[in-house]
Amino acid sequence: MNQTTRSSGGWLRRAVAFACPLIIAQGLWATDSEILVTSTLDSDAGSLRAAILAANAETADTVTIKFSLGSVVPNIHLDTALPDITREVTIDATDQVDDSGLPLVRIDGSHLVSADIFAVRAADVRIQGLQIAGGSASGNGVSVFGAANARIMQNIIVSNGGYGIALTDATGAHIEGNRIGLDAKGALAGNGVAILVTTAGTTEATTNVVIGGTTETQRNVISGNGNGINLVNVSHNQVLGNYIGTDINGGRARISALTNRYLSHPEMTLSH
Repeated sequence: MNQTTRSSGGWLRRAVAFACPLIIAQGLWATDSEILVTSTLDSDAGSLRAAILAANAETADTVTIKFSLGSVVPNIHLDTALPDITREVTIDATDQVDDSGLPLVRIDGSHLVSADIFAVRAADVRIQGLQIAGGSASGNGVSVFGAANARIMQNIIVSNGGYGIALTDATGAHIEGNRIGLDAKGALAGNGVAILVTTAGTTEATTNVVIGGTTETQRNVISGNGNGINLVNVSHNQVLGNYIGTDINGGRARISALTNRYLSHPEMTLSH
C-alpha cells in the first residue's frame, strides 16, 4: 500500500506500508511516514516546528522529516524554542546542498533565550545535513539527554553560545562528518564548546559514543571553539580520525583564544 496525503496543517505526508507473506498472514504492517518542511517561517503551516509536532504524534514505525524549500533562501529563524523531539525520527536536509555538497538549510537560533535549537529526548534520532547556528548564550546546537543511539551527521554547527553538541546519558551516539566551529566558507564561527559528552548519573550511562571514524566521510572538523571536546565522567567511548584545531583540510591552525582540548578517561580511545 502506498498512499500520499496532505494534512490540514499544510505539510506533505507520505505513508507507505510494506508486507511480506508472513507478515500479511499475521495481519501486521510496517509503515513509513514522510513529512515535508515547505516553509521557512517559524510556526506557519509547513514549518519545521509543525513538522516536529506532527512527527512526535505520528504512529508510523518510521518517520522522516525532509525539506522542500524551493528557490527561497533556506534560512529558518526561530522565535521560540522548537518542541522537544520525543520519538524516533530522521531529520534529513541532505537533498538541499550547495554545489560542493555542503548544507544549505540553516536553522538560526539567534533569537532564542536560554534554549537549545534541537532537544533530543528519544532514542534513535538522526539529524543530518543542516546548518545549526546561533543558539543563545547558554543554549546548545543539539542537546541529547537520556536518549540512546543518536546520529548527528553531516551538519555545520556554529555560533552557539553553549555547546555545539551536548550528550548527556546518550549511550551509543555517533557524531560523524560534521563541521563544528567553522562556517560553510571555512571562517571561524566557534561555539562555546564544540562537544560535551557527560552523564547525569553513573559512567555507564554514556558509553559507546563515537566521535569521528576511520573514513574521510566520518571525520569531523572541530575548530575555532572555546574548547574542543569535553569528556566528563564517562568511559568506553571513542574519538578518532578528526581534524581538531585545523582548517577544513587539516592544515593551518584555526583555533580561538582557548586551545581545543580533551578531558579524557583511561578507558577512552583517542586517535586523531
